[in-house]
Amino acid sequence: MSADSAPGSARPVWWSRQYIEPFTLDDAEIQRILRESSRAAVAWVTKSCEPVVAQMSYCWYDDHIWITSTPNRDKYRALERNPAISLSIFDPADWFKQVTVRGRVTFFHDRESVRRFIHELITAGGRRTVPEDVYQREFARFDSPERAVMRVDIERIRSYDGRKMWQTEAEGLDPWSAAAP
Repeated sequence: MSADSAPGSARPVWWSRQYIEPFTLDDAEIQRILRESSRAAVAWVTKSCEPVVAQMSYCWYDDHIWITSTPNRDKYRALERNPAISLSIFDPADWFKQVTVRGRVTFFHDRESVRRFIHELITAGGRRTVPEDVYQREFARFDSPERAVMRVDIERIRSYDGRKMWQTEAEGLDPWSAAAP
């Protein structure tokens, strides 16, 4: 074995950092992360095609990711022009796991959709109980008459389990071979 090879493998040490296909998450794990997380790095493009990314809260319900904004915000105007969006979401229980979603947004301006989003945001989809006075205060904070919600219509999902990659490297495993489980 040369210094350029991984222990117990004829593959170069950099192999696992380039060919990451064995380090993806299964569908159940992806769905769990989408449901349990509430923060994402959200990316869109400006009028001049420059990328922008910002941390945002999101909600998962009706089998979609939902975000919100008001018309005076840059992201709102950008997504209105070009509804393409990408979100990077980390597992709240294990930041080594992440899900990247690409899709397009559909805008909803009706009060029922906006208020449903606010409720889901405050209660974390029913996972959090808040005192009524706190609920009312937070609800009022978001309940702008101009607020819209955007449903992310998912077109592609990628996932990554960095812990699995590190374990593979540390143990000298070879998940790329035909004999791998």
